[in-house]
Amino acid sequence: GIPSELGDLLSLEVLFLGENNFDEWYLPDFFQDMSKLTELSLRSSSLVWVVPHWIGELTGLQLLDLGDNDLTGTVPSEIGDLSNLVVLFLDGNRFKGDIDSAGFQGLPSIDVLRVQNNEFTGDAIEVCRRGMSRFVSDCGSAPGKSDGEVMCRCCTACCLDDEDKDAACGELGMDVTFNGMWEYGYSRVSWEFDDGPVAPP
Repeated sequence: GIPSELGDLLSLEVLFLGENNFDEWYLPDFFQDMSKLTELSLRSSSLVWVVPHWIGELTGLQLLDLGDNDLTGTVPSEIGDLSNLVVLFLDGNRFKGDIDSAGFQGLPSIDVLRVQNNEFTGDAIEVCRRGMSRFVSDCGSAPGKSDGEVMCRCCTACCLDDEDKDAACGELGMDVTFNGMWEYGYSRVSWEFDDGPVAPP
């Protein structure tokens, strides 16, 4: 895991711990006191267990990336309290439950949502009303067909059961930045990473 002393950095705004070969760990409670975080990426970092309810207290978050871990259970409804969240990656976990009951429809600023390679079910009617520019989900055997996975009429990429029909779900046409982690052309308000960090004017 990570040292608890990290929780003392209460003024930290960007925390990127993705692509680390940690031992299995769960989201420590000290994260909830890091209220100035705007970006938190823990992608591919051996996270297990569930997303805690206090995640909704990190209301400054604009990007949250928990993809490619081993998180389970349902997404807490408190995730809908993240009123500034623009980008949310939950792909590649074992989340389950109805897609429209997962709190995503309560995110007023959400523009990019990736939830594929999970166990969500149901019809994404309310999620689709968010009008996102990117929404990627598992869609069973065909987009718009209800067969035990998500019925999605607005997905920009639909991950199908049939891998032969699923070419779009590999790379997903991602616009990947230089460091390979910030996808879809996401750029920071204060910092932008190209060949190296550049201080804001």
